[in-house]
Amino acid sequence: TESQTETSAEGTSSPEESSSETQVPEDTESSKFYMLQGTITKTEKNGSAFTLLADDGKEYKIALSDIHDVETEIEKNTQIAIACMKDPSGDPEKNTYIFLDEIQKVADFEKVVDSLYVKPNVDIYITGSNAYTLSGDLATLLTGRYVEIKMLPLSLKEFLTITGMDEENGFAEYLKCGGLPYVARMGRTTAKVETYLEGIYNTVIVKDIEDRQVRRESEPSKRKITDIALLKSIAKYLASVVGSPVSIRSITDYLISSGRKVSPNTVDDYVDALTESFIFYPAERFDIVGKQLLKVNKKFYIVDLGLRNHILPRRNYDFGFTLENVVYFELLRR
Repeated sequence: TESQTETSAEGTSSPEESSSETQVPEDTESSKFYMLQGTITKTEKNGSAFTLLADDGKEYKIALSDIHDVETEIEKNTQIAIACMKDPSGDPEKNTYIFLDEIQKVADFEKVVDSLYVKPNVDIYITGSNAYTLSGDLATLLTGRYVEIKMLPLSLKEFLTITGMDEENGFAEYLKCGGLPYVARMGRTTAKVETYLEGIYNTVIVKDIEDRQVRRESEPSKRKITDIALLKSIAKYLASVVGSPVSIRSITDYLISSGRKVSPNTVDDYVDALTESFIFYPAERFDIVGKQLLKVNKKFYIVDLGLRNHILPRRNYDFGFTLENVVYFELLRR
């Protein structure tokens, strides 16, 4: 088993010096990994250890040998965040498993990941909700040393297994509500599904793409994704033409005909944002070469049909293109 102490990132008050010290709890049957944040209340005279009052209200006595790459000076009343790893059993063969969720939101996280990676017997798992997680500095630091596992919504078979529905009714429900895991488990009513999908869609469109933009501020040559209304308009258009060949020019022409002044370069950046956030997946033709590659249209498939129904409510879709969307993602899984 693994033990992890999670603390709030919000501010803490500086505590008075305390004479009570709590040793980091030891379990000779497991390796432990601690993420701790708090205030240093005491340091050893020889500088080999210090006492940390963590945000969880507990005190930990930590040896400097158990932490790595701490740039903050170890002094009393200093606030600090550390990754503390320790194998109390002393078994050099025992692995420590580190899970970092949405770590791309932390500035300069790539250096931390790289420093943890060089530790012996450490497995690191990084999860993120957009393709920008494994780009830039992280990809450079870990080139050739990581395996990317892409996650998709439930397949039809998984959806039927969870819901317990028969194939005919389950397939109709799958096309209507999509394959997001919580949708399969919830008591599905139109109102509940619509509310949940609206939350997912707005989170991805606003929060994830906004986070992506913050990460790109260091690249002034990149155009900024600032017009959420334009982003949603492009998403709505792509959702309406699932399975049909589409070009950046055709999207631009559609927006101009709708009364918007927009350039193909801007549209291209917004489409990239939607694909990097895994809402849409592009598919290119495989049977062309040379200059034709520069002219050919792509097809875009939406990651979940429930989201498509949310974006384009109360419409009768071409069943052939809807089925093509299902088949595309089934082939991706295989």
